[in-house]
Amino acid sequence: MYQSGPNPDLGERIDSAYQCPEIAAHRKHLLEILSPDVGETVLDIGSGPGFLASDIGRCVGALGEVIGVDISEQMVAFATANNADAWVSFCQGDAEALPFNRESFDVVVSTQVAEYVADADRFCTEVARVLRPGGRALISVTDWRGVTWHAKNEARMNTVMNAFSLHCAQQDLPRTLAPRLRNAGLDIDRVVCFPIVSLGEHDGSYCHVLAAFVLQFMLASGLADRKKMDGWLDDLRQLKKSKECFFSVNRYDFVARKGLSADGWSAKGRIIH
Repeated sequence: MYQSGPNPDLGERIDSAYQCPEIAAHRKHLLEILSPDVGETVLDIGSGPGFLASDIGRCVGALGEVIGVDISEQMVAFATANNADAWVSFCQGDAEALPFNRESFDVVVSTQVAEYVADADRFCTEVARVLRPGGRALISVTDWRGVTWHAKNEARMNTVMNAFSLHCAQQDLPRTLAPRLRNAGLDIDRVVCFPIVSLGEHDGSYCHVLAAFVLQFMLASGLADRKKMDGWLDDLRQLKKSKECFFSVNRYDFVARKGLSADGWSAKGRIIH
């Protein structure tokens, strides 16, 4: 249900946010696009609870290596505690100043991170810096400006979502990410749109998870009082009861590649003819 009371503990919040069907489907979609090879070295920037990094780890196997880096000490601890593979590890670090040498990874992946970074150009530069020649990157970002969320009180929903836009440094980053990646030295192979659509019929659906996050952000930042947010939640509850919920937002997955070095060597050290 839409909760207005105390939040569950960290583990429950993580499971709720990252294991809901819509996000799990996007994670599977990313893995299909990335198609990691056995033996590859992979960096996951903003690895969060480590679910995607662990999935990638099963693909690259013990001959490869996956490192997840996240700015949150709590997330790093959670991911480390729930990881079983020795070749998958997690560390704390800043996406704008990655703690790795240049050309260290065959693959760089980052999901729902770049739009929260203050300097998106610096983020792209760091992705290119740590990527080996011939290596590939998969950067997934949300178009927060394009959210569609049905409400009986549309004026209140618009007010809440306009204020909520402050939770993100670059809410319309998908529109400018391609030239930013190119300016950093990467070539764009393709961009894939992944729509997240939620009818809110189940407690664990994405719009329920997002509603809890919106509530927490709005109250913690002082952008709205409890009375206003309780009214907003009650609107959503009534829509759920009458099966009229609708939520939609697009995620854009940018697949990029770093050019070969001058002597024609690829990321794995094989000459490309």
